[in-house]
Amino acid sequence: MHCAAALQAVGGAAEAPAVLDVLLPAWAENVHTARVAVPCLERMGPAAAPAVPLLRAWLARPDRGGAFSRSDRDEELRHTARATLAGLGADPASDAPDAADAPAGWPTR
Repeated sequence: MHCAAALQAVGGAAEAPAVLDVLLPAWAENVHTARVAVPCLERMGPAAAPAVPLLRAWLARPDRGGAFSRSDRDEELRHTARATLAGLGADPASDAPDAADAPAGWPTR
């Protein structure tokens, strides 16, 4: 995941397909990687469009956990996720999935 984020930072939009091929499955497998995935997706801009369902599912979770379990850090990451969705023209609140629709690897509480 960190390598994919670094590739995106160096290669930009040209590397988006390769980055998404690693980033999205890794995040779907482990919800706690959001602290790397969400900022990377924000930097990707329009190329992050395939991540919209995953961003919405993550925002729908009542407990996002991981390193951002403190409320101030969690809110910062949630803000970044919402800003990413807005930048993609996707309303974070519309058609938002239930947390139960999250990928199978994500714990639901």
